[in-house]
Amino acid sequence: MAKFGIGQPVRRVEDQRFVRGRGRYTDDIAYPGQAFLVVVRSPHAHARIRRIDTRAAQQAEGVLMVATAAEFDPAGRARIPCLIPLRNRDGSSRAEAPHPMLARGKVRYVGEPVAFVVAETRALAREAAELVEVDYEELEAVVDTATAAGSSPALHEGAPGNIAFDWEYGDGSAIEQAFARAKKVVRLELVNNRVVVNAMEPRACVAALDGDRLVVHCPTQGGWMHRDVIAETLGLPAEKVRVLTPDVGGGFGMKAFVYPEYVFCAFAALKLGRPVKWTAERSESFVSDTQGRDHVTVAEMAFDGEGRILGYRVHVTANMGAYLYTYAPYIPTLAAIKVLPGVYDVERVHYRVTGVFTNTVPVDAYRGAGRPESIYCIERMMDVAAGELGIDRVELRRRNFIPPQRMPFTTAVGETYDSGEFERVMDRALERADWKGFRARREEAAKRGRLRGIGLCYYIESTMGDPSERAKIVFEEDDRVAVYVGTQSNGQGHETAFAQVLHERLGVPFERIRIVQGDTDALPSGGGTGGSRSLTAEGVAILDASDKVIEKGRAFAALHFEAAVADIQFADGTFRVAGTDRAIGILDLARFARNLPNPPPGLEGGLDTETEIRLSAWTFPNGCHIAEVEVDPATGAVEVVRYTVVDDFGVVLNPLLVAGQVHGGVVQGIGQALLERTVYDRGGQLLTGSYSDYGLPRADNVPFFDFSTVEVPCRNNPLGVKGCGEAGSVGACAAVMNALVDALRDYGIRHIDMPATPELVWSVLAGAREAA
Repeated sequence: MAKFGIGQPVRRVEDQRFVRGRGRYTDDIAYPGQAFLVVVRSPHAHARIRRIDTRAAQQAEGVLMVATAAEFDPAGRARIPCLIPLRNRDGSSRAEAPHPMLARGKVRYVGEPVAFVVAETRALAREAAELVEVDYEELEAVVDTATAAGSSPALHEGAPGNIAFDWEYGDGSAIEQAFARAKKVVRLELVNNRVVVNAMEPRACVAALDGDRLVVHCPTQGGWMHRDVIAETLGLPAEKVRVLTPDVGGGFGMKAFVYPEYVFCAFAALKLGRPVKWTAERSESFVSDTQGRDHVTVAEMAFDGEGRILGYRVHVTANMGAYLYTYAPYIPTLAAIKVLPGVYDVERVHYRVTGVFTNTVPVDAYRGAGRPESIYCIERMMDVAAGELGIDRVELRRRNFIPPQRMPFTTAVGETYDSGEFERVMDRALERADWKGFRARREEAAKRGRLRGIGLCYYIESTMGDPSERAKIVFEEDDRVAVYVGTQSNGQGHETAFAQVLHERLGVPFERIRIVQGDTDALPSGGGTGGSRSLTAEGVAILDASDKVIEKGRAFAALHFEAAVADIQFADGTFRVAGTDRAIGILDLARFARNLPNPPPGLEGGLDTETEIRLSAWTFPNGCHIAEVEVDPATGAVEVVRYTVVDDFGVVLNPLLVAGQVHGGVVQGIGQALLERTVYDRGGQLLTGSYSDYGLPRADNVPFFDFSTVEVPCRNNPLGVKGCGEAGSVGACAAVMNALVDALRDYGIRHIDMPATPELVWSVLAGAREAA
């Protein structure tokens, strides 16, 4: 039990197949006789479609189908859904901007699907796609986030001035009163840069018929929404569609959504009566996968004479891209506001978000989804405020922390933090990072001609998503136990983590547990993976199902021993009659129960159990990141030389898995802070559309991380856990940028925007030298 239970560093069982090359991803799936699909995409950011001529493509060698919107969707109902019914400040609904799966009459971003071709081979499909002639009338493009509101031409008739929504939270008069009382007001304008999501595995799809049912294989973060959208679009009952998700090579939010290509494959498979496959090329991913972030923010913070926060006012302009994707309006508004005040006792908050349309790839959830943006803003504000107030930046945070004795604490935005010992965690991080010894390291770097800086970020995250989740436990005839889950691993290690939960509660031998995921037939619904919800929701569902197994097991054990149910005890995988030596292991009892003729009412199905839980509250992981950077003033190159993280994830299920999640998130945060620059030109062409132009973090861009935890158990779930999947990305950007500004402080530099590329840093330094 101790070796594989909760808190143990169990190595990932799924890695046994991955490191041997035995993983099975969507592109590995090959049906006999499958055809191949290629998408014809718009080369223009904004244009009217005058005419599409597919005759040459239809006559090309090996072509089985060519479809435009007229053939694929003659009624004009095939749309990507946006599920967020946001209200504007004036009470009106957000803009309606229908998102066709295939462009109808107009294209609004480079990469938008215009047609698709199906052929006997991928090469033949690609050649035929090049024969599709589209006559475009180019239109002026809107690209810049900061100036999109009120711009023209409008991308959508239902969105004058390209405003998707204008949303706010908070009492305007109350925030004005708070600012009127302030001794000091600090203002900061900042950019949270757009990022291109780069999962190791590109998106792909294979659709095939299985009798009268349609089977769709694709990499998802939970396939039930995909099933429903595909079925509705094609006019099928949901039970006639089965979505299977094999191994997934990274998701980061981007793979949570239904994409047009999946529906194209399903449509073609139905029409042709044969399997159809599509796999994105990397260049396609750059212009067809949803992207992340892209905010321009103006923030103001009011302080009293003691350096305590009285009010916080934030106005974000959030770029939605060309359409509102599935959850896009939620991310900068209702997701971001959850942690807008951070870990501080902020009296009043006013938050306004203006969502804008531009001729760029649509934006939606990306690892952290709104929470990193909010934490970046407030943690940069705290450093800027410390400088303007003349208060040490650690001391300013310390003065404003919510103390543990006030937990549970309801913030100014209505979220209730159930637990947290922020000062204790920060002090542990300061000690491990040797904060006090930094001056010597700065002086040593100066001797080498380097500018060294140190920065910290104290983040808090709210896990989120569907509060309901399902689990099913099945005792199989070979004495293995299958656990069916409604989440979907994208590389996090769910097969290991969920087995640990079951092993801890039921005592089933760890090696006899198998986790079943990625099959919409296995469970009627599932909440999927996202918002760091998997362990919080699925772990609790498995725990609840396990308790029901024990309850049924006590009844079966009473039958087996001819004893009273009240006398049956369970511990360490064994049912016992109290006060005797009579005992039976859970797997032996499952065999007895399965073979019992005429079981009593309520005990049908042996020990097998299915459950659905609903969480009443989410969790609030938090922690302190401390980064040290060195800058080469001659080139502007920035190197992260030390990085310390101390996190509070509540009860840690598996330290190895947690460390891996944090490492990956931190690397993504460092990438956004220093490398990942997404550039569109005035015409809406993506200039950074390949790895030759778009900078991703590599192993030599990051140091080894000093990672540890302080366990403050969560009060909101019986496991005491807090989500960890996104935490690294939530804290990293502010820690790195605070360190960079600290390195440049002697030049009078107060702020620098992400991504701090060598070109930008060099330019800022050159400007500071000239000003001096």
